[in-house]
Amino acid sequence: MSGETSAPRASALKALEDGDLDIIFAVDMFNEGVEVPSIDTVLMLRPTERPVIWLQQLGRGLRQSADKTHLAVIDYIGNHQIFLTKARTLLRIGAGEGALRIALEKFARHEISFPAGCEVTYDLEALDILRSLIRQPRNGEELTAFYRDFRDRHGTRPTASEVQHAGFNPGRTGHAGWLGFVNDMPARSRAKSPKPSNTKSR
Repeated sequence: MSGETSAPRASALKALEDGDLDIIFAVDMFNEGVEVPSIDTVLMLRPTERPVIWLQQLGRGLRQSADKTHLAVIDYIGNHQIFLTKARTLLRIGAGEGALRIALEKFARHEISFPAGCEVTYDLEALDILRSLIRQPRNGEELTAFYRDFRDRHGTRPTASEVQHAGFNPGRTGHAGWLGFVNDMPARSRAKSPKPSNTKSR
C-alpha cells in the first residue's frame, strides 16, 4: 500500500471488498474509519502497547455482513510481553499482574462469560505461555495469607493502614492497587456453624 506503483487506498479497499484482492497489509493506515463489512480475517503482525489501538485494529473485522458467518483473528505476536495487553483487554481486566493471574485461572475454569456470539479460546500451551509472562510479586502470597488470616480472625477485611502496619505495602499488591486486591480476593466461606445442643448430660 505504499510506493509509486501501489494502488490508491480507496481503489485497493474497493478491490478487497469486491474480492479482486485477497489481502491488504497496512501499517497504522486502517486502524479506524474503514468500513469493509465483508472482512472475515484479521492478521496481527506487530505488537502495540495501547489497548485502544489493538481494539480498533480488531474492530476492522467485526462489522456484520450477510455473507460472513464469523471473524478469524490470527495473532502472530504470541511470544511478546505486549501479548498480555490483549489478554487483559479481552478478559476485561484492569491494571495489575495479580488481577490478570486470577482472571486466567477463572478463564481456564470457564468462569468468565462473554457477550452472546463471542468466544475467546486459548489452548493449554498458550495459557502456560501467558502465565510465564506474568511477573510474580515478591510478597503476593504472604499478603494473601495475612489478608485471609486477619479476615477469618476478625470477621472483616483489614484496612490498608492495618496491612501497612503489618509490614506490607498496600500500593504494591500485584493488582490494581489496594482496592483492586480487595476486589479480587474471594469472598469468605460462610458455612453455617452447628447449633448448640439443648440436651444435658446427667
